[in-house]
Order: sequence, then structure tokens, then C-alpha cells
Amino acid sequence: MGHRIPILFRAEYVASVDASACTGCRQCLRLCPFGALAYSAGTGKTEVDVRQCFGCGICRAECAAEAIRLRDRRDVPAAARLWTA
Repeated sequence: MGHRIPILFRAEYVASVDASACTGCRQCLRLCPFGALAYSAGTGKTEVDVRQCFGCGICRAECAAEAIRLRDRRDVPAAARLWTA
């Protein structure tokens, strides 16, 4: 069966981390179902791979420091044209 039917579509948004607010607790990493979040040992902060982010907002809801926000996908060049899984 060679058909590929996406069951999830990326939202109009992508996550963005405010490095000055991020405490590096890594709680958001546990919840991202798309593998879009990574911890940088160099900065001690979470980073987002916007090419992997589906904009679901789960990470934002988990962030106690309120360091994660959702940005309009069209404003992020690396993610602007990515819409399907």
C-alpha cells in the first residue's frame, strides 16, 4: 500500500523559547510528541527545531516559567512552507 495519507497536520504556529525566561528544567521535553524540543548543555536552555514542531502548544502549557510561546508559522522562514506530516 503505497499511499501516504497524513493523519496530523501542522498548525499555523510553531513554538519559540524565550531564552532569558527558560530555566532549563526540561519538563517540556517529556511531552513533545514530535521530538521538536532539545536541551542545549552549552546554554542550559531548551531549543525548538521549528521544522519538527507541529505547533500543538503542549510544551507551552507545561512551561512553569512561561518561556514558551507560539509564533505564526508564516513568520518563521524555516517552517513557513511546512504544513503536512
